[in-house]
Amino acid sequence: MSTDVMNNGTQILEQPLSDSMYLAETTRLLSMIVFVYKPKERLLQYNPSQLATELGYAQNILDPASFTLTSIVHQDDRALFKDFLQQLGETKAQQVECRLLHSDGNYLSYHIQTLTAANGGEVIISAINTASVLSKTDKYLVNANNTIDELQNSNRELEDFAYV
Repeated sequence: MSTDVMNNGTQILEQPLSDSMYLAETTRLLSMIVFVYKPKERLLQYNPSQLATELGYAQNILDPASFTLTSIVHQDDRALFKDFLQQLGETKAQQVECRLLHSDGNYLSYHIQTLTAANGGEVIISAINTASVLSKTDKYLVNANNTIDELQNSNRELEDFAYV
């Protein structure tokens, strides 16, 4: 832990962020769910609190003893999702689009893709909420369009002024 002094004289303590805290905060900010698949054990692991937070469920509903991930996959996407799970560890990279049930009853679209971990054994799976990504992109497009409109209005005013 170190201490840094700001311009106004206040002190701030600094310390490294733990890997687990970094992962938790990153996935929360990106509207992402992270899974780890261990091919030798055919074991799919996830953090129930992360899944509960992303999909709005109470923690006890996602109890691994009674909860299965496929139970929240949209009926039309289940066969595709099960194929995706069966192929984990067999191919280098996989991706699938599917809808997961939010606690409010709506289905959210997720882009799910794999990445083989550095150790070569485990497979990291990220599920990114595409609606969230699109929403952020839409905000950027709206801001860009507003800026373009403002610039066009300014140009018209300058042309009118220059014409006089």
